[in-house]
Amino acid sequence: MILLPLGSSGGVGQLPSLQGPFVTPAETVVEHKGADLFTGRFIGQFGPTA
Repeated sequence: MILLPLGSSGGVGQLPSLQGPFVTPAETVVEHKGADLFTGRFIGQFGPTA
């Protein structure tokens, strides 16, 4: 899985699926990366920072 934002309204990515990896549209990249940069899932593993 990789999501690469390009500016505030663009980007490209590849996500896994049952049929194999697929290219994600820019809107999906902006939606996912713009929310929390996936940091939410790591807080449980490493705890909040100062």
